[in-house]
Amino acid sequence: MSILKNIQVIEFAQGIAGPLAAVRLCDLGAKVIKWEQGTGDWMRSVPPFIKNSNIGATFFELNRGKQSLSLGAKPNANKDFMSDQLKKADIFITDRHIDELKAIGLEDLDADVYPGNPKLIRVFISPWGSKGPWSRRPGSELTVQAMAGYTRYLGSRNEPACRLGADVASTGTGIFAVQAILAALLSIRRGLSQGQSIHLSLLNSLISLKSIHLAAQSDPDRSAGPRVGGANYPPERGWK
Repeated sequence: MSILKNIQVIEFAQGIAGPLAAVRLCDLGAKVIKWEQGTGDWMRSVPPFIKNSNIGATFFELNRGKQSLSLGAKPNANKDFMSDQLKKADIFITDRHIDELKAIGLEDLDADVYPGNPKLIRVFISPWGSKGPWSRRPGSELTVQAMAGYTRYLGSRNEPACRLGADVASTGTGIFAVQAILAALLSIRRGLSQGQSIHLSLLNSLISLKSIHLAAQSDPDRSAGPRVGGANYPPERGWK
């Protein structure tokens, strides 16, 4: 598809959520430049690997069609180059905290409108949110699943704890990011706004996805237990 044919995206993210959002925009015709720092996206080395290569299959699926650009071990040495790229871009997707971006010379990205490029849509992805006492804490798919209460549906008494096998928080956040980006692009195209600052967190994505469960548990007409993920799975089946 080519509906985003003239849109340029810069992705400065790793793992699943940010790269998933960017690859979906790539599928719609956008040009995506992936910035990588140091040894690159950690998902590169996650098995299973593509046959006869050292490239992780998941990394390939999440980053196919993109242009990869190494920022080296010290990205602040390239701050002028990065700023120039942001001036030409339509969308910037990152999972870096705003303080990390400032430390490498990228200022004002959290402003309502980015001074260097007023049309730039900035997407910030974090585990817990970009504000508040937990905003700087590390997080992961596992910790976010636990905090959102997903693990309460899994496991058996006296058995090791389990998690959902799918990275549902990261995947959901990537999908929500695409929805927000398309809405922002439409707003700009209609002349209703300039560039926007969009903030998503893995935790809020899971709470949103869990809203059906939360509503059903608040005052159900009847309870038949949690939904089962597979035809022959008991309700407590999970992954260690």
